[in-house]
Amino acid sequence: WKSSFGKPSGLSARLLCGSTAAFVLLRVGLFFFWLGVMIWSMVDWVNTSAWVPIDRDDSSSECADGVAGCEQVYYGYGYWFTQLTHWTLLFELVYLGFAAVTTALANYSSLPDGTGDETPWFVSVTWAMQPAALVASCLVFVLYWA
Repeated sequence: WKSSFGKPSGLSARLLCGSTAAFVLLRVGLFFFWLGVMIWSMVDWVNTSAWVPIDRDDSSSECADGVAGCEQVYYGYGYWFTQLTHWTLLFELVYLGFAAVTTALANYSSLPDGTGDETPWFVSVTWAMQPAALVASCLVFVLYWA
């Protein structure tokens, strides 16, 4: 697992010149960038409002600022979790955290390079989350733009 997670491969190896320190910094940087995106998403969601009819059965009226019979409703943090996009963002954040920790431990820890049952649990979690995050991202993209 150390050779798989410890050094960059492919295009990233050429861009980072094979530097393991730069690879760890890239993984950590991606995690913190994505954490910032999640915080921004939550703040933006809470500060977003919608104009809805006061009489919920009246779906015929168009609501906007200043229209009689309408009220402004702000979304809450609880409703942030109702969107598949946000669940995927959170899943990707957890994956990037595991990937950063796994890469750092592959390079700077004295853990044995075990195989099979000797593979550390966090490596197995990272391996399982990588394709799931990729599929989830593609799914959200297609569902959003379709």
